[in-house]
Amino acid sequence: AFALYTGRAETSQHFFPMPCPMLFMDAWMKPKVKPRESSVVPRPVEIGSTDAETIPTYEEVDGSDGPQRPGLKHGASAYSVSDDAESVAESVEQLRTEHPESSNEKARTKILYVIYLVVFFDFMGSVIMLINSLYLFFPGQRTDRGDSVFYKDALGMGMEQATAMQLSVTIYGLCQATASMFSGYMADYLGRRGALLFYTFGGAIGFFLTYFCKNWGLVAYWVFRGLTGFCAGSNSVANMYIFDLYPDTKVAQKKAAYLIMIMIVSFTVGPNVGAAVGKTDLFMPFLLTAVLEIIAGVLVIMFVPRVPAKTKDDLEEDEDDVAEF
Repeated sequence: AFALYTGRAETSQHFFPMPCPMLFMDAWMKPKVKPRESSVVPRPVEIGSTDAETIPTYEEVDGSDGPQRPGLKHGASAYSVSDDAESVAESVEQLRTEHPESSNEKARTKILYVIYLVVFFDFMGSVIMLINSLYLFFPGQRTDRGDSVFYKDALGMGMEQATAMQLSVTIYGLCQATASMFSGYMADYLGRRGALLFYTFGGAIGFFLTYFCKNWGLVAYWVFRGLTGFCAGSNSVANMYIFDLYPDTKVAQKKAAYLIMIMIVSFTVGPNVGAAVGKTDLFMPFLLTAVLEIIAGVLVIMFVPRVPAKTKDDLEEDEDDVAEF
């Protein structure tokens, strides 16, 4: 509403479909330059349907560069319609080479559901112990299932139980935010699928080791919660993969918007699942989440095509593009 009121957003169609809050800044800071009128409307690239050479560009029609618009090509730069077509066609060709079945809409939907599942498990792991943590840090009667396991450790450190409990949540959240911040770089070096595999199998190992912290103490619990948080940055990679999977920007935005809903559902479901599974063992939700992460990783291997990691030349091109922009 602020962007529209100040006139910073060019159109409501440009502003409202954006799922990521950072894109608010894109709409706010973008210079208000009215694009040149043109009768040429480039067709979106569909997977398996066309190549960059068959897409009409401004250069081919009237010899001009056409209207410039901010966008992403291996990072962030300003590019023309023909540059956009070439970049999209390159990603499409990579998908089509590795997995020809990705041209099929049914197969593409299956890939999308697997990506959604990975994000769901990552965010559910951050809140699955919210209810059980109360029993871990405060006095309880059922010591056989882990009640008060960290109560004496917190007192020994001179900390209040509520502070020690909240610190475990804070550590996981900060590490998860850091992982999301650097997930783009990881996707550049490992590829999209490689990054998703790191987050799924790495998260599984972290949750599995956290299960044994009931015998290792509070400090170990904090350490392994932090390490698990570093393996929970799949949301950014999922966003990038969706835009690779659906070259039509409007379609990709609609698909990526579901990630917000998935995160909200995970925050709602996670604590209740943890409470139900932890009735006999408060640490059992960690084992459950580890198994789910392994299942998600296997599904990534089976159904998610590999988008090759960037080469050194690609990364240098990124730096040049950003500097030029």
